[in-house]
Amino acid sequence: MKEKPFIHLFKAIGNTYMYDVNTDTIVKIPDKIYHYLITDDNTLFDMKVQNYLDTLKKCGFLKTNRVEFTEHPDTPYLKYYLSTKMNRLILQVTQNCNLRCKYCIYSGGYINRNHNNKKMSWEMAKCGIDYLLEHSKESTHLALGFYGGEPLLELELIKRCIMYIEKKGEGKKLYFNITTNATLLTDEMIQFFDKHSLYLTISLDGPEEIHDRDRKFNCSEKGSYSVVMEKVKLLNDRYPLYYKENVRFNTVLKTDNSFERINNFISCENLVKNNSFSSTMVTDDYCKNKSGANEEDMKRYFEEYEFENFKRLLKRAGIYNGNKVSKLLDLNNYSDDIFNDNMRSYKRTELPAKAHHSGPCIPGITSLFVTVEGDLYPCEKISEASTVARIGDIHKGIDLNLAKRVLNIEKAMDKQCHDCWAYSHCTMCLVQSEVIEEEDFSKNTMIEKCAKIRANIESSFKNYCMYNEIQKFH
Repeated sequence: MKEKPFIHLFKAIGNTYMYDVNTDTIVKIPDKIYHYLITDDNTLFDMKVQNYLDTLKKCGFLKTNRVEFTEHPDTPYLKYYLSTKMNRLILQVTQNCNLRCKYCIYSGGYINRNHNNKKMSWEMAKCGIDYLLEHSKESTHLALGFYGGEPLLELELIKRCIMYIEKKGEGKKLYFNITTNATLLTDEMIQFFDKHSLYLTISLDGPEEIHDRDRKFNCSEKGSYSVVMEKVKLLNDRYPLYYKENVRFNTVLKTDNSFERINNFISCENLVKNNSFSSTMVTDDYCKNKSGANEEDMKRYFEEYEFENFKRLLKRAGIYNGNKVSKLLDLNNYSDDIFNDNMRSYKRTELPAKAHHSGPCIPGITSLFVTVEGDLYPCEKISEASTVARIGDIHKGIDLNLAKRVLNIEKAMDKQCHDCWAYSHCTMCLVQSEVIEEEDFSKNTMIEKCAKIRANIESSFKNYCMYNEIQKFH
């Protein structure tokens, strides 16, 4: 039997489309061709179908090539990168917090961390900064982030780190960032942050009734909204330029909260409406008990979300007022990656024989996370319980072989990956895989994760097709 072409077929806005995996291209095709390709029904075959398929082949489509060997393209250069091109270090300055947010990874509900009194020593932080400086000789820009728990509990350590790297990293462009619940902010802190141009991300989940539902003070049922907004007002009133240029917000989204209600708050609240927002969706990654969301809540949430996403597409097509598009979608939407990939000038003709799906970042280069105890991980989102994700310790440095394993996670499932139509847009990394031990790669949860990723990619393909159709009528 002749091998079938490596394609994925889907429908969007009343049209039929083919995603050609080898060329990484979406093509609009007639209904009859779609049905023939998806069913392989010979009763649909005629000379028109033959001629159309021949034309597609002449254009370079319908190849059967698969990747044959897994290797991330940066693997041969990883040793060189890790020796000279590091540029972003994240220090876990504390595992404690003055809040007890229900969805927090330190809450005890995850195979990860728990709130405790562990904090980073100055010796450990200094060792981390020295490691960054020693391995970043070819990097002109360095970023140093402070992570918790609530990092502002360790303000003196943070200040000492900033002053140390400014002295030792002279000649480098330095960036500092903290994500904070903002409840501990003081005038003195803000003065220091302003002086050193630190970027501040404040966690704010929306209006009071939504924010306070999950973000409560430790040993209390009191929500933190009023205190956060008091600190935000302090920033705005006393340091307006710093607030405008260096302060942004992050919103944690949950399907049992109203996306529309959160979006209206962000758009209308005078104190925050002119600042940038990013968003993070609560997931079951590393969760001990997969609770599952209420179907009615999910349906309502995604209806509101998709309506905002449609407005975003209209904005991109130039036929809608951008000021009315949700900032929660405008700054981070996976569909934009699909747009950029399909609009690039370079087009490949076929899949290479050696490759790796697009999910993992380069460990130690995209970022390097140092725990309070000095263990090294590719990023702060990975479970510290994972033996697979640990790539070294700050005293011995990054283990090259461990970093290569993280970079080439596809090897654990390469047969499934090589046959997957979503290969070039896959977002699977160690965080999403929830792998703790080596044997976890073979568990059914990995297959479930892959199905969700494919569904998200197909949704983004449909958005891309919708955008193209909108443009035709503009």
